[in-house]
Parts: sequence; C-alpha cells; structure tokens
Amino acid sequence: MRYTFMAALIAASWVEPGTSSAVAGETFSGQAETGIERVVVTATRSEQMLLEVPAAISVRELDDLRGKGFTYGTDEFRGVPGIFFRRGEGDGEEFPFVSIRGATGNHGNDTFLAMLDGIPFVGPDEEVLLYEIPYPIVNHIEIVRGPVSALYGRGAIGGAINYQTRNPVNNSAELSFSAGQDGYYRGQVLLERLFEQDIGVLASLSYEDFAGCRDNSSRDATSAFLKTVIPFNSSSALTAWLSYFERNAQVPSVIPTLADGSVVKVAGGAERFLGHKPTRNNNQGWIAALRYEQQVTDILDIQLTAQARQFDSDVRLNFYDYLEFNPDNNIMGVNGFASVNDASVYFAEALANWQSGRHKLVVGVSAEPPH
Repeated sequence: MRYTFMAALIAASWVEPGTSSAVAGETFSGQAETGIERVVVTATRSEQMLLEVPAAISVRELDDLRGKGFTYGTDEFRGVPGIFFRRGEGDGEEFPFVSIRGATGNHGNDTFLAMLDGIPFVGPDEEVLLYEIPYPIVNHIEIVRGPVSALYGRGAIGGAINYQTRNPVNNSAELSFSAGQDGYYRGQVLLERLFEQDIGVLASLSYEDFAGCRDNSSRDATSAFLKTVIPFNSSSALTAWLSYFERNAQVPSVIPTLADGSVVKVAGGAERFLGHKPTRNNNQGWIAALRYEQQVTDILDIQLTAQARQFDSDVRLNFYDYLEFNPDNNIMGVNGFASVNDASVYFAEALANWQSGRHKLVVGVSAEPPH
C-alpha cells in the first residue's frame, strides 16, 4: 500500500489592491476586475485570491474558451505561458502530449497531475485522462506551472491541472447539437436541479461520432456525469460525483515520403497499410468520488475524500518507425503494440487546513493500495 504524508507551512504576503506582484497569477478571460477577486485552491490547497498566490497559475474560464472556439480536450492549453502541447496519431486526437515548463515524460503525460475538483483524475498507470474530462460541467480550469508534489503526494513534478466543476444553483436544462464534415456530430444534454434544503444535482450526457478524415480513423465516444451537493448545515457539506466514459477509436498509421516527395509503395497498397487492420484504442471506465468538508473552527477546516476507479481498455496499434526506414534496401519498420487492461483503483485522503492571520498550515495523508 502506498502512503503519502504532506505538510506545508506557508507565509502569506500582502498585496495592496491595484498594485502588481512578481508572484501574482494570471487570468485569460480579459477580466480586470474579476481577475483580482478570483479565488483559487490548487496551488496552495486552500482558498486564496488569485493575485496573492505564490505560484505561476493560470485560470481558464470554460465559457470564455467556448466563445473562442473550444473544440475538445487540450484546447484549454492554447496560449498558456510555459505549456507546449500537441495532438498525436490518427485524426490528431489520439495520445495528446503536454509539457509544462519543458518537463517531459512518456506518452501518458506522467509529469503532471490532472484533477477533477482537486481529486486525482488519472488512469491505472498514472496517465492523465484528458479526453475523459466531463467538459460540459466544468466551470473553470486552474493550471499550476511548477512542482506541487509536496501538496499532492503523487506525480505532480511538472505541475497540476485542476478542472473545477459547476455547482448546481438553480433549475435549468440545456440541449445542444453540433455537426461537421467527415460525418462528425455531437449531442449533449445538461440538467441542473436545486431541491429543498439547498440539495443540488447536476447531470450531463453526451455522445459524439466521427467517420474520420482518412481511412481507419473513425471514433465514437459516450460520457455521463452526475454530481450532487448536500449541505448538512452552514459548516459542513457532502459532495459526490460519478463520471462514466466509453471511447472507441481506430488509430491509423502513416506512410513516409521519399526525398522527391513521392509516397513509398508498401505491400498491400496504401489503404491496406493504414494501421494494418484491425487497430483500435478502446477505453471504458468510471470514476466515483465522495468528499466530506467540515469547518471545525474559524481557523480550521478538514476534508475527507474517498475515490474508486475502474478501467477496461483494449489497445492494438501499429506505427511506422522512422528509425527503421531504409528505402535504398526496401526496408520500412513498423512498431506493433497490444495491451489489454482491467484495473480497479481505490484512493483515500484526509486533509486539514489551518490558518491564523498570515500563516497557513496544510497537513494531509493519502493512501492508494497497489494494483
């Protein structure tokens, strides 16, 4: 079993309103006034004004991203200082790569931590689940550039990305549909309900289908999310959410070109080579989380968190290997890969936040059994 103990003593600095600070965070929403009042939690594990956070942090408002043409996962990193990202194989959406301040890892982006409401949102091999993020219910995204492993006790050596979900505050329903070329369409429904005693429920369901812009590049994806907030009194509340996702995608390969620009002739023809059928990247899973928050005194609050994650995946890939390409000898290497995974992960954490005046103490312990 893996245990992590976390403790941090933070001396807060005072920033006069209207002045600048060398450690102030950033907001990309073009809000001069609201940027000052934005409260963030990721960089210090406690609520703090954005401009007073002693870390490099950017906040992306999802409504603002949609207005700028947000399409799908990793678009939230566009324009963020210190972050490089690219989309990988196939139609451009398979295996995204994200580097924060030059920190690189394997294709699973294991150098930073992705979270949903401050709770790890990772796969069985610590790989972040960027395309399983339930974007319809995300309110804003906090991106911390720089190591925060001392606060989170796991693979956050390059930074942390916290997707903060919406809280249900009224009764509403939203229905949207979009379509595009190459057989693309997406439908989405979002329901929000507030019951008596301020008990709120938020639910979303989305489905998308894409025929692909080239051979062997089709995909379909289904996601569902349910969240409820139950306040017991003015000082305690229980939050629970369940996220389900299923994504089935083909993964085409590529064919190199010669120096004169002509496409290399391969056995079976170009169409047959594109992926050496059948290739696929099929993933299904669910993540459930439960968090209890208690304000013990005016200067002390505690959080108790439990999470369960279940994953099933079937990945079969074939990629052109440029290191094994020798056209003079009619040699072109192909790198084959196959993995079938069925994993269950359990996570628990207890956290205490103490603040007196300008001093803070964050203490916590987490446990995750081996899998």
